[in-house]
Amino acid sequence: MHHRHCVILAFIVSTALACPAAIVNWFFYPPGTPPSGLPALADDSTNIALDGWADAQVDSNAPAFPFGLDEAGHAEPQHIGRGEACLLFNLSNVYAVVSDSYVNATLHLYLFGAADTMPLLTVSVARSLGPWAQDSVTWDTKPGDGPSSYGFTGVQDLNTNIAIDVTAVMNAELGDLPANRHGFMLLDSSGASPCFFSSESPVAEYRPYLHVVVPEPVPLSLVSLACVLIGVRRTASAKNVCFRNHTMVTP
Repeated sequence: MHHRHCVILAFIVSTALACPAAIVNWFFYPPGTPPSGLPALADDSTNIALDGWADAQVDSNAPAFPFGLDEAGHAEPQHIGRGEACLLFNLSNVYAVVSDSYVNATLHLYLFGAADTMPLLTVSVARSLGPWAQDSVTWDTKPGDGPSSYGFTGVQDLNTNIAIDVTAVMNAELGDLPANRHGFMLLDSSGASPCFFSSESPVAEYRPYLHVVVPEPVPLSLVSLACVLIGVRRTASAKNVCFRNHTMVTP
């Protein structure tokens, strides 16, 4: 095959493999009544009650107290001599369902309180570097955290559901060994001290949920079609070349 055709074929095949033909949506939520916001089941979406859902708040103002069974929690920025508060989430059971190496993921939390009625939020996300248990973790026993990444930035009204981007930490978890998947922390760096409902909320619409979007690759049948089209194009091109090379020359 001519070098140019090889390059074109390689480009089409690689592009076909990279472009998603379909999107699969997974929605994970704590056991019990599903929270509001989840779509009806469809061919491209699945809703799953996650038995292993775990979330907890830790607060340096009560460093030895476990808040993991509270129906709400908040994140608070660093203060001199005071420490901070953060929210932990461990959704390791998600990885038993989603095994793809790349996903887009958002954690949806219901914001009901903050330092202002329309706070400017800056929420970052960092991986938890050690194990923890929802019913016993405290400020004194919380694991360390890795580098933080973007989660959410913007002016947000209260009493609404917001989507926090956890794509970076989810992909880092998926790319790591199962023994090193301990979830992630939500950290506030804006001073807004946002308060969110947790999985223990008795009101279903206030409960959190995780939305994971998995791009599905193009079927190999489409790649085969690209190969056929390249072959047809090459045949036509060869005929043109042949015609040009055998044009009668008038003396």
